[in-house]
Amino acid sequence: MTEQHSNAEILRSVRHLMFSLSPSERGGGAASGSVPGPSQEIREQRQGGQNERPGGQNERQGGQNERPGGQNERQGGQNERPGGQNERPGAQNERPGHQPPRPSLQMEITRSFPGMFTKGRGKRRFPAATLVPAKRPKPLEVAFHLLPKTYEKTPIGPEQLVHLQAGLGRRTANIDESTTHNELLTEHIKSCNIIDIDSDENLAVVEDSCEQEWVTVQDLTRAISQFRDDVLSIHESKNPLLLSMDIRSSPAEQDAVLICFYKKPNIEWGRPLKGRFEGDAAIGEGVSHLFFSTCMDKLNSGFCINFANTDVTRLFDGEPGHLVPSASHFLVESDMFIMAGRMVGHSFVHGGPCLSGLSPAVVHVLLGGSPETATVTLEDCPDLDIRATIRLLEGESELSDEGKRSMLIHAVIGRVIRQIKQLRRGLKETPMWAMLSQRPDTVALLFPQEGAVDYSPAVILQRITWPRDDEDDDCSVDTKCRVSGYLRRFIENASPDVRTNLVKFWTGWEILPRNNLSIEVVNGRFPTASTCYETLRIPGHYKDYASFENDMLACIGTCQTGFGLV
Repeated sequence: MTEQHSNAEILRSVRHLMFSLSPSERGGGAASGSVPGPSQEIREQRQGGQNERPGGQNERQGGQNERPGGQNERQGGQNERPGGQNERPGAQNERPGHQPPRPSLQMEITRSFPGMFTKGRGKRRFPAATLVPAKRPKPLEVAFHLLPKTYEKTPIGPEQLVHLQAGLGRRTANIDESTTHNELLTEHIKSCNIIDIDSDENLAVVEDSCEQEWVTVQDLTRAISQFRDDVLSIHESKNPLLLSMDIRSSPAEQDAVLICFYKKPNIEWGRPLKGRFEGDAAIGEGVSHLFFSTCMDKLNSGFCINFANTDVTRLFDGEPGHLVPSASHFLVESDMFIMAGRMVGHSFVHGGPCLSGLSPAVVHVLLGGSPETATVTLEDCPDLDIRATIRLLEGESELSDEGKRSMLIHAVIGRVIRQIKQLRRGLKETPMWAMLSQRPDTVALLFPQEGAVDYSPAVILQRITWPRDDEDDDCSVDTKCRVSGYLRRFIENASPDVRTNLVKFWTGWEILPRNNLSIEVVNGRFPTASTCYETLRIPGHYKDYASFENDMLACIGTCQTGFGLV
C-alpha cells in the first residue's frame, strides 16, 4: 500500500509538471487525450493563453471541447482540424522547439468563407451573365409614289412632273429592314388622317371635300358622273364585294342569291364589285353589268319566290310610270324594301340602271315630302276596286273634292307609308342619298319615268364606231360594208324592246356607255359581244338580211342566260 501510494504521488507530480510546461517545452508532446486526468477544467481556464490567436481555433462556437462527443471523439486529437497547425507537412511534432506563425485575420476569413474570398479556384456554379450588345438597326430606303388613283405602272417623265406640281409624286422613307408589313401599315395609319365614312358625322366631311366638284356643276349628267367618281375613288383600294351566282340553277335559286346578298347589313356599297357566274367562264365588268341589270329588272317585274302562293312576287304594283310599293304586310316584315333601297343605291353608285317607272307621288314622299302635298292621280292607285269606287263617287255631290282626294291619298300613300320608309332606309345606307339630299334637281334622272331612256335608232347609230379598213383583218372591205348595212337596217326596223335588249346584249345592261359602241366583222358562226369593251362581233358569212336578222334575234334573246365566253 505504501508503494502504491508513492507511485500515485509521483504520477500526480508528473501530470502537474506536464501541464505547467508550454507545448514547445514539452517538445510538441502527445495529445492531451493520451494523459489521463482532469484536462477539461485546466483547458477552460487557459482559453486566453497561448492558443488565443485572432480568428483562431478556439474562436469557433462552442470551442474545441464543446462539440458533441468531446475532445477525444475527433480523429487525430486536438490539432487535427482542417487548416490547423498539424495540417501542413512537417508540423510542430516533427520540428521540436519551433513556434509556427499565427494566421492573419484575412486568412481566417478566407478559411471560414472560401466561396466568397477564394478567386479563381473551384467550380463557378452561377456564371456571371454576359451582356450581348444589341444589333444596330440597319436603315432601309423605301421609295413610293403618292398618286390620285390606281396605276398599273410607275409614272415616268412628264407624269411625275404633273404629280409633283399637285403635291404628289415620289416619296422616300427610311425604315428598319426587319420591319414587318403590319408595323409599316400601323405607322402609316398613325401618320394619316383617317376618315370613317360609315359614320354620319364624317359623312358630311366627305361631302364637303367633294362639294366643289359636283355640287356646283350646272350640267346634271356631269355632276352625277363626278359624284360617282369621287365615291368610287374613296373605296377603290378596299376589298371588293363578292357576288357569285350559279347560272345553271333555277330562277328561284338565283333570286334567292340576290336577296341574300343585299340583306347583309353594314356593307360599304361603294366598294368594287367582283361578280362571277358559276358554270360560265365569263369575267370582267360585263358580269357586274348583268348583275345590276338583273336587279333592276327584278324590282320592276318581281322575284321568282313563292311568298303568297304565287310564282312571282312583285315589290311594286301598278301601271308603268305609276308604280307604288306593294301593300303586302309580309314583305314589310321581311325587310324586302330595305333590300330594294340597297339595290337601287348600289346600282347607281356603279353607274348601273336606275329604278324607273315609280309614281311621282311616291318619289315625293320618299324624299321627305308630305303626303298632303303630293300630286296623286287615279292611275297611281294599283287597286282596281278602289279605283272603280272613286270613279263612282266623282258624280256624287254629297262627297266633296277634298274627301275624294283624301281617299285617293290613303289608297296610294297611306297604305304603304311603312314600305316607303323602309325604301328610304335602304337608300340612306348607300352614297346615293347624299346625291339626292344635296342635288334635288337630279331626282328626275335618278328615278326616271317609264320610257324616259331614249333608245331611238338615231341615238344608237350615233354611238356606233363602224369598222374600218385594216390590213390585219381577215374580212374584206366589201364584207364589212355588207354586214354593217345589215346591222343598220336591223336597228332602224327593230321595236323599242328589241333595241333595249340589243344594248343589253352589247354592253351587259340597258345603258348606253360613255364611250362609243364598237363593231368588228370576224370569221365565225353567230354574233357575239364583249361586254367589257362594248364590242359587237358579227360574222362575215351572211349573204342576205333574213338570215342575219334571225341570228341576231336569237342571240339577243340569250342576254339573260349568261355569256359563254371569258
